[in-house]
Amino acid sequence: MIRYNKFMLALAVSYFSTLSTKVSAETLNETLQMAVNRSPTIKYHSGKIASAESTIGEARSGWLPNVSVNAGNEVMRSNKQDSDGSNTYSVKVDQTLFDFGRVGDQVNYAEHNKSSEVYTAHDEAEVLSSKVSETYLNILKYEQLIDINKKNNIEHHNILSLAEARASGGVDSRGDVEQVEVRIKGLDAELSNYEAQLKAAQEDYFILVGKRPSGLSIPDVSALKAKLALKMKERISASPRVEAIRANKDAAASEYAYTSKSWLPALSVSVSQGKLSTTGANDTVVMLNVNSNIFDGGGAIYRSRGAAQRVESARWNIEKSIEDLSTKVSQMYQEALSQENQSNIYAQRILHSQEVKELYHEQYKVNRRSVLDLLNSEQELFQTMSNKVNADFNFRVLLIRVFSELGEINKAFNINVKFEEDDGGNLVSNLFGSNKQPQKTAESPITEEMLPEQSVIPSSQPMVSNKPETISSPTVQTEMTNKPETATAQNAQATTFTKSDIVPSQHAQIAVINRPETATLPNNQTTVVNKPENTTSQNIQTKAIGRSQTFTPALSSNNNSNDDYISKPYKYSESQPVQKTKENISKERVVNSNTHSLPKGIDDPLLLIGIRKK
Repeated sequence: MIRYNKFMLALAVSYFSTLSTKVSAETLNETLQMAVNRSPTIKYHSGKIASAESTIGEARSGWLPNVSVNAGNEVMRSNKQDSDGSNTYSVKVDQTLFDFGRVGDQVNYAEHNKSSEVYTAHDEAEVLSSKVSETYLNILKYEQLIDINKKNNIEHHNILSLAEARASGGVDSRGDVEQVEVRIKGLDAELSNYEAQLKAAQEDYFILVGKRPSGLSIPDVSALKAKLALKMKERISASPRVEAIRANKDAAASEYAYTSKSWLPALSVSVSQGKLSTTGANDTVVMLNVNSNIFDGGGAIYRSRGAAQRVESARWNIEKSIEDLSTKVSQMYQEALSQENQSNIYAQRILHSQEVKELYHEQYKVNRRSVLDLLNSEQELFQTMSNKVNADFNFRVLLIRVFSELGEINKAFNINVKFEEDDGGNLVSNLFGSNKQPQKTAESPITEEMLPEQSVIPSSQPMVSNKPETISSPTVQTEMTNKPETATAQNAQATTFTKSDIVPSQHAQIAVINRPETATLPNNQTTVVNKPENTTSQNIQTKAIGRSQTFTPALSSNNNSNDDYISKPYKYSESQPVQKTKENISKERVVNSNTHSLPKGIDDPLLLIGIRKK
């Protein structure tokens, strides 16, 4: 009866521990959301965006009247008249009537500056999500590598027992036993390294997420790969990093428009009411004022010239950023495809290595193979399984990095990143337009299906009769034009391939174990559960993620839906070759119903060389 009670207690504890593990399981989506909610990087950029929003309100105040109150007491001593004290007081209201659009230019500058801060914040959020995702996947990778190492260690101990028995019977020498022990020590050292790497990844997870990892599951990133098939060039141009630089260019253009009008007159009206002097009475004064900066030592000219150069510099910075980002994304994408192909090859090598291992075991028993051959076959199988795990996780990490560079990882995993609070507006926004910047429309998120990773654990005695077919790697055909401003892929073709799964024969006995639990099988013989056959995808059609663009120039008129990913960097040009100074700094109008159009004035070449119009 006591034994029965102990057994039931142990069963109950096991059940509740399993239940708690399932409840506390954390998907990659949940982990990313927790990291974003507590990240100091997000809070830092939220403060910068709020500061930029205040700058917009400060600029809009130039359209409103300025009210001032003046009061004082004056004591005067003179030869003609002495005054022991006279009070003066007045209320004055100033209102700008016309200033050639300088206030509007200041508002546009502040709004573009805020847009730059918003895009920069989203780019930093993408970097954060990529870092958290890599940490998440590294934990799972090292857990699998440790599990493979431990199973290989068990196999080596079985060989050690067999070698010791043969050595005691005089069949093998003591040197064979020593060889096995040396290999076991090497496995122990490698296991120690994996455990250290796992501990470091868990600590990084705790720092980024704020809690210890528990119940992590491997995400299915095949949907991410399918989204990369179309319109890569447009998505690179619309990435938050490029949009931030584009907003800086628009801000520089607004700054130039403001500084180029500094010498133009400003018309204003002022009304004063009160006792304006010690000898006067209570008066009302209405004045129409015209103010103009006739000469300031040339400061206005140099400010205008510097702003024009900042416009040109920002324009070329856009070109440089697109070129760098295109090269980086191209390299990572091709490397991801390479890792996927390597994973398929390693899956086939596992079957071959397993067959060789079993043959060597049988031949060793009849003295046709040495213990060194047996150890080498075990090492080959162990190394191939480890390489497959590394290739699988490297493929996932590289795809996540590509999406992070494109600024789409948070949308892909439906992560809510909020930098600014929505308000009901104020007097200035109600009078002169909404103070909210246009936001990009929400897109349907990529659904993430969490699947347990299947690790192949070979049995001790399989006979493999059928080998899986080799899937050839996809080829990408591209053409580069010789134009200096544009290089477009003409016939890019991309095919999405599913992972090659292992199809065992009727004699092969392998096991599929779902992470993170470890299955122990009697006599090292297990069966395959739910393994799909090898399939080759044929012309998978995908849709590109559409992103609404803010302050983005019109893209190329060639909207070919088959504009696939290109393997070589290209040059994306937003401006024609520079011929004259005034063409380089021509004012670009931004069509926006909520903001004021930039006034003309940037196309005056006389302002750039220091000559004012008479």
